[in-house]
Amino acid sequence: MCALNLFKGQFYALTGEYPNIWVDYAKVILSKGQLESASGLKISKGENDLHLSWDSSIVETAENDNLSMVMISHPGRKRATSYLNAARRAEGSCFLPLNQEWKINEQMEIYVCFKSANGALISDSSYVGNLNGFPKSKEAEAEEANYHQLEARYELVARDYGKKRPDFAEGNPRSQGFPLHGKGILRFKK
Repeated sequence: MCALNLFKGQFYALTGEYPNIWVDYAKVILSKGQLESASGLKISKGENDLHLSWDSSIVETAENDNLSMVMISHPGRKRATSYLNAARRAEGSCFLPLNQEWKINEQMEIYVCFKSANGALISDSSYVGNLNGFPKSKEAEAEEANYHQLEARYELVARDYGKKRPDFAEGNPRSQGFPLHGKGILRFKK
């Protein structure tokens, strides 16, 4: 597959309608080839690394010495981390160190493919999955900020109401004076 066709194919990964368009990461294709793709993919997150595992059995065109290539996309930072020779297919797993705190805590989209030991063949890429969820939209962040402001205001009013309410409940509303347009003060009688 030529680079131009692969680039054009990426538009299939876009979802939604303008102006609300986003990437469907499961549809992104990073490589196309004749080698057997990865299957049985599983990912787990450690304190400073990821553990990726796959089914190491061979069905058709794979070899035990095929090398796994892993790409971790960090969409929030518009960056990626790649591991070109992460492990051999026969090993069935690999550890991927992430040496910066933001890499382990922010949204990650993980892809894997295999290449032959001599680099001549490659497999189709496989989407492993998302870790840490998706970031909130600006609208969702604004709505959450507004909610927290309303919640804080409610707590303040509830606290003030709680202080005033016991006086009234005991039948002793506080007396307040109101000016009567300069003609004296009107007082409440008990």
